[in-house]
Amino acid sequence: MFVDEAGVGPPDAQDYDMTAGDDGESFLIGPNQGFGGRRIIQFELNRLEPRLDWGNQQGLRKVDLHAIKGVSLYFYGGQSNHSVKVYSLKLKR
Repeated sequence: MFVDEAGVGPPDAQDYDMTAGDDGESFLIGPNQGFGGRRIIQFELNRLEPRLDWGNQQGLRKVDLHAIKGVSLYFYGGQSNHSVKVYSLKLKR
């Protein structure tokens, strides 16, 4: 899962849009493995780590929740005959 702050951009950007009060960082929660069948998976925000390939690498390394641009589920790997069904996605405080 990726969480991007509003001013996020490439790591080599000259500057980042900080008008939303963030410092343009991107964070991730590392891989989770599926087990087949329907289940609830919770991603705890305290597991977020800075992404080293995207976002401001000089940021404060804290998630500015008031200025989130996006939350993404990323499925990596090659094409296969497997499928994933997302029934619901909820952000909860």
